[in-house]
Amino acid sequence: ETTKMEAVIERLKEEHRVAGKCWGALRIASKCVEEHVAKPERPLPPARFFHDACALLTNFLDACHHVKEETVLLRAMLAAGVREDEPALAFVLPEHSDARALVGALRAASLKVEPEVGAEALMEIVKASSGYLAMMGPHVHKEETMMFPEALKRVTDPALVQQVVHDCEKVELDTIGKDGLAKYIEIANSLQAEGLKMRTWHNA
Repeated sequence: ETTKMEAVIERLKEEHRVAGKCWGALRIASKCVEEHVAKPERPLPPARFFHDACALLTNFLDACHHVKEETVLLRAMLAAGVREDEPALAFVLPEHSDARALVGALRAASLKVEPEVGAEALMEIVKASSGYLAMMGPHVHKEETMMFPEALKRVTDPALVQQVVHDCEKVELDTIGKDGLAKYIEIANSLQAEGLKMRTWHNA
């Protein structure tokens, strides 16, 4: 039987998988931008793609998922006696902060995506997305192999567990709404499909 904490952790992992679809598409789109810079006859991904990706990363991953990790799970772990400087927690807040800065840089760079904008401006997209993607893979791995298992081991008090469940549900309702996860799964699927279509450009 799945415990309440296991259900919370599985929800967070599912959100990682949703974001992963966006990351995969972003990786392909960034590669297409790089190839367009090298060979201008190659197609340039539309600015809209980067805007949509940034919207998902900001409104879903950061405003909802990261808030659940920072203000609910992390605080519950501290209340359960885990120290903030322990390996299971020490990386979380700094890396979330770095991720926000990189998504902000990507959003700013994406506003300049036009064929005539010039190589330097276009390479800002490649730089921002590459930095972000290089960080998020290891970040998720650390959460799923360090933070989440430690939470399951240490957050066991029934009242604290119930508070975690309640607060996670409240964060979702306040940020993405009752059916928000389903909506962002649809958006992520759409971005993934667009990324796969772009892959045919640079495989041609």
